[in-house]
Amino acid sequence: MEWFVDLGVLEKVADNPALFVRNEAYFEFRRVTELIREFETSAAVAEAIDEYRARERELAAHFDEPSPDAVAYAGVAARDDDAAERLREWRTVTRRLRELREAKLRLDSDGGHSAASPFP
Repeated sequence: MEWFVDLGVLEKVADNPALFVRNEAYFEFRRVTELIREFETSAAVAEAIDEYRARERELAAHFDEPSPDAVAYAGVAARDDDAAERLREWRTVTRRLRELREAKLRLDSDGGHSAASPFP
């Protein structure tokens, strides 16, 4: 497990007993790096951002809320499976938009060559 800590995949949060948690920043960095490889140009990322924004607006209008965090999941799940699925999709779309924006920033700032990981 310490090997994963050295890689930056896990964080050690306790020693006795040893307790590890997933390093979410590492996985977000990896997802953004994959987006850069997938889209290759800032223009392509911008187009994807526009598409995701449109879907995000549709989902916000469906729930009549500004963000997925403003929606009470328990109430949605009680309504029906379709509403719960839409809420999960909205959360995914919101996360992907954040990652796409980060990818665009990296592409705009240095041509997407920021392959150097901030992790050990």
